[in-house]
Amino acid sequence: MGTHRRIKMVDVLEYKRREEAEAKAALDELAAEAQKHDLRY
Repeated sequence: MGTHRRIKMVDVLEYKRREEAEAKAALDELAAEAQKHDLRY
């Protein structure tokens, strides 16, 4: 099998989806704070 680590595609896609969801949540929070403080983001 060798020394390379095998990763299931479904696991990669789930990781990507989770990372994108967390990034979107952070941006949404940042935008909400900007609006709250009238920073015109």
